Amino acid sequence: MLKKRSYFPLTHSDIRGIIHTFYQVFPKNTNSCAPQLLYQKGWIVLKSKQNYFIKKTEKILGDLESCRNSLAYLTSVRNNANLPPYKAEVCRRRIQSLTKTLDAAEHALALLDPVERTVIEGMCIRRTPEALEDVCEACGLERSSVYRYRTRALKKLAAALYGEGEVI
Repeated sequence: MLKKRSYFPLTHSDIRGIIHTFYQVFPKNTNSCAPQLLYQKGWIVLKSKQNYFIKKTEKILGDLESCRNSLAYLTSVRNNANLPPYKAEVCRRRIQSLTKTLDAAEHALALLDPVERTVIEGMCIRRTPEALEDVCEACGLERSSVYRYRTRALKKLAAALYGEGEVI
């Protein structure tokens, strides 16, 4: 099992050999949870793709409320305003994009069990200062358990949204 990031100081010829071997094992076009290989100032960095998709999922969940509000606003503007054709087309595309994002997020959230959904809604979607205490009280869990549920739920959501990794 690879760590999130591992650093190796190597020579240039060592780096070329490692990169060649790495891409034989993990081809560039694979859509798996294979780690990314980055070369930065004489260092090779192995960075997990799964962490990238988890962060991206967390950002989508944080923006879910604003997406819903934007969708409602754009729908009312489109229905009640006499927009020029180019603005109407831009509005239509944005509505279509927001609808697709919201549908995917709702579908992914439906895959979670009730405790995971409560944890995600409390800590990622609503994000209040006392969210952790509220979730602990609502679920009857300790703080460490809530963080474990959050991590597991984010992995499930990332797998559902991006097809990366396994659903645990």
